[in-house]
Amino acid sequence: MTFDTSSVHAFQSHFDGDIILPESPEYESASTVFMAKGAPAIVVRPRTDVAVAESVKFAKEHTLVISVRSGGHSGAGHSTNDSGIIIDLMHLNKVEVIDTAKNTVRIEGGAHWGPTADQLQKLGLAISSGDTNTVGVGGLATAGGIGWMVRKYGLTIDSLVGATVVTASGEILQASKTTNPDLFWGIRGGGGNFGIVTSFEFEAHPIGEVYAGSIVYDFAERGEILKKWRDYMRTASEDLSTMIMPMPSMPAFGGQPAALVLLACYASDNQEEATKVIAALKDFGTVLSDDIQKKPYAEVLEDAHPPQGFQVLVNDALISDFSDELIDTIVKNDTQMLQIRSVGGAMNRVSKDATAFAHRASEALIIAPVFMSPAASQSEIDSALEPWRAIAKFGQGAYINFFNEWTSVESTAAYPPATFNKLVALKRQYDPENIFHRNYNIAPDSELR
Repeated sequence: MTFDTSSVHAFQSHFDGDIILPESPEYESASTVFMAKGAPAIVVRPRTDVAVAESVKFAKEHTLVISVRSGGHSGAGHSTNDSGIIIDLMHLNKVEVIDTAKNTVRIEGGAHWGPTADQLQKLGLAISSGDTNTVGVGGLATAGGIGWMVRKYGLTIDSLVGATVVTASGEILQASKTTNPDLFWGIRGGGGNFGIVTSFEFEAHPIGEVYAGSIVYDFAERGEILKKWRDYMRTASEDLSTMIMPMPSMPAFGGQPAALVLLACYASDNQEEATKVIAALKDFGTVLSDDIQKKPYAEVLEDAHPPQGFQVLVNDALISDFSDELIDTIVKNDTQMLQIRSVGGAMNRVSKDATAFAHRASEALIIAPVFMSPAASQSEIDSALEPWRAIAKFGQGAYINFFNEWTSVESTAAYPPATFNKLVALKRQYDPENIFHRNYNIAPDSELR
């Protein structure tokens, strides 16, 4: 800790928000996030943009490492730290319509996608977001956002029209295509490198009810089913987004039998077309169960709970050609659980240089969680990752939000040279001291590629 009680009292006297110290009753919950537990010197929960800016200035004055928490789902534990400050945006959670003619909504950076979807549903609107209720708007929207309407409306950032950003200097800036357009480009895929986004303005989309749920197939048929899934999704209606998951029997999930699980969301209430789509999905192979049904879009987002007693190592790869060779490799490495998400559609129609998310030619995103004992040795971890390494060779890119580690290997996969170099230039402009480095960091002193 590099500050004393008098410093905290002075800060608290004008701070609009909550301050939590190690002796506070709520400290443990305030310092624990989805995948990590920290021991920060102080947690602040600002209620305004100005209070966020004051928090940044306080951190700089006392040389505190900054973690920013929106939903706390960072797989790498970036949302907490030891001996630093957490700027928790939980009070900045308002959702409001600011232009009814254009369906423009303002969502604050600490809102979670579940409650946000609930509020928008009441207005007959939705934004293509993630798939988990408790994920924060800020962490997902600055990375890209791959959700249940990605093929219909693109990434979350493709609906973004403006934002309010608190920079490393404590300035409060507006960002859009016409105001600070370079910053606007960077926060759409560059993560939290350039500041704290306290609010986002999105063009929401009209939505009624959707058809969503799961189909469970015989795991033994996974090779042929994956090929049929790939072929179908290449020409499927953009109303349909799917995720198919080869799930081996795993201790982390109680040792239940291996299965191939498909999750689907058909983002239309057209019953006739939905019936045809569901029938086609069931025709992929032997169906053990299915529960696809009509429901409000907000109910498609689900809760997520990491399995207790395990550390979770996560990697991912974006795939531009979901080839037979890749499918055969997946089948061969049958101890690896995978989430294989269909992308494409509207996401593919955005230019690769329009945002900092450059991998626009992808047809699938593969996410690979590995569940290990917290006491696992490095050699055991390396061995467990071997199946993933065989699959990852087919990747042509990566999505930053599913990494546990961030080295030159991951950053090279996430950002092509032209994108990376532009991000470095922005970092040097907006955060030359790299005070925002608890993220998938673009260091200002990075060598250009």
